[in-house]
Amino acid sequence: MSAEEGAKRSALVDFIGKSVNFLLLFGTLAYLGAKPIKAFLELRSLDIKAELEEAEASRRTAEQKLAEIQERIKSLEAEAAGLKKTAEEEGRKSRALILEQARREVERIKSLAEQDIDLQVKAGIKEIRAHVAGLAAGLAEERIRRRLTPEAHKRLIDKSIERLDELYEKSNLG
Repeated sequence: MSAEEGAKRSALVDFIGKSVNFLLLFGTLAYLGAKPIKAFLELRSLDIKAELEEAEASRRTAEQKLAEIQERIKSLEAEAAGLKKTAEEEGRKSRALILEQARREVERIKSLAEQDIDLQVKAGIKEIRAHVAGLAAGLAEERIRRRLTPEAHKRLIDKSIERLDELYEKSNLG
């Protein structure tokens, strides 16, 4: 055999030896670790299955809560619309009541103003009458003073004394 053939043969034997060693090593490992690996894989498979079931249950719960929330939102929207309608009706009623009260207040103020005007007119008339009476009395006094001469004044005093004497005599007789 040549050196070249020997090297080829040696490489082939070397490769076969390594392959047998590899198969023996991993075969032994597979034989010895098959049960624990199988148990681990089964346990892991069960864990994954449980996690999937839990995720599915969580998804169903979340969908149910979402449906409940959407239903609640719908009911809140309806309730809000009802409250808005009620508030608008109460607003219209309050507005009408306020307008009615304002109308009554205007009527009351008008009535009070008319009464006040009547009182002021009457007071003004009374004041004017008093002023006119004062002017008339002053004018009469002035006319009397102009007409009343000292002689006429003396005659009036004499006449008044005579009347008093007559009254005195009548009272003594009676």
